[in-house]
Amino acid sequence: MNLLQETVEILEANDKKLSDIIFLKFTDQYLEKPYNCKVTEKLLKKILNVEYYNTSGLIEINRSLQLVGTDFWLERHYKCGAEWWEFKKMPVYDDTITYPIRKLNSHKHNFLTNNSFNELIPGMFFC
Repeated sequence: MNLLQETVEILEANDKKLSDIIFLKFTDQYLEKPYNCKVTEKLLKKILNVEYYNTSGLIEINRSLQLVGTDFWLERHYKCGAEWWEFKKMPVYDDTITYPIRKLNSHKHNFLTNNSFNELIPGMFFC
């Protein structure tokens, strides 16, 4: 698998381009030091043009790698010996479905726990 090709494909599937990526971030796995690096399309084409086996059972691409745009990011995922990009979009505030915070934060409910959500919004199930 070519990481550049994989990246372009997921971006195109979500109406984005390499030029929409502003920076990349990752954590050095040995030093546990985070890095943020501004990038250009030209630099991304050079950095991402690597071949790897996405089903080898080993993680070949740094799992902490993220490519970040203004309203989205790509992050690496791994499961059962396979790895891939996942496209993430910034949440959009929708004022048609808001609850007053005082309703969510009463003495009876802590709105950060799943059980209180299930009680406040009947029919909704949160894992």
